Amino acid sequence: MKNILFIIAILIFTSPINAQEASENNQPVCFIITDSRLQDLYNHAIEKSKQNLARFGKYKVLVEGAGYNNVWLETQPMGGYMYGKRDPEIARNNIEIFIDYQRSDGRFPGMISCENGSLKAHYGWFQGFYLAEPAFESWFLFGKDKKFIRKVYDSLQAFDDYLWRTRDSNKNGCLEIWCLGDAGEDNSVRLGKIPQCWPFDNPPLWNKIESMPANKRKEIIQNLFQDSIKTYLLPVESMDIMSYSYTCRDILAKIAHESGNDREIFW
Repeated sequence: MKNILFIIAILIFTSPINAQEASENNQPVCFIITDSRLQDLYNHAIEKSKQNLARFGKYKVLVEGAGYNNVWLETQPMGGYMYGKRDPEIARNNIEIFIDYQRSDGRFPGMISCENGSLKAHYGWFQGFYLAEPAFESWFLFGKDKKFIRKVYDSLQAFDDYLWRTRDSNKNGCLEIWCLGDAGEDNSVRLGKIPQCWPFDNPPLWNKIESMPANKRKEIIQNLFQDSIKTYLLPVESMDIMSYSYTCRDILAKIAHESGNDREIFW
């Protein structure tokens, strides 16, 4: 077990100091050891990781793998950043694909799939939020590209605005979770049998659903809820969704500091 954890750590952290320079000079990330079993394990892991590289339209990305052939907001910005020490293009694409498909109201897709070369963004759930810090850390791999970090800054600000505009429905200062997929906890019992997704920008309150047209109400109940909708305690005030805002503002402050603008204290 310790050997496996050691290899995983090497896979993640073994890198030249400047990944961009390494790429330009064709200097590969490498790990050489006299223990042949560990060397074989490392080599096998590297080859397996290459099988998770995929073409999503104009983006060359690292998918989650193990049969999960899409990119999810909960994993792939971080996964791309980790792989970026081998290929900075992957790090950039795994972040920018979500920023480029961010809606005009600030909402990120929870997942992006690719079918026959066409990309489809899915906005029915948040699927966690692990983009802000990998995006900021990747900036250093890209030689502090000003255009990239401005793009990240604007997207994080837009998402934070979206959260506070929509996910504090009772205006008590605590953001809310509206479906299981918001936290990326598939089949979790922590929140009971709440719906897996909720593709709307208003909270899943029974009185709101009841006022919808009959055909729409029937579709929602059949497709999203497992039992009687009246038994669901939604929305739920959530430390998960609060953390999404926190990480946005934490990274916005760090970007402001690095950029020398006057918004660090504000964030």
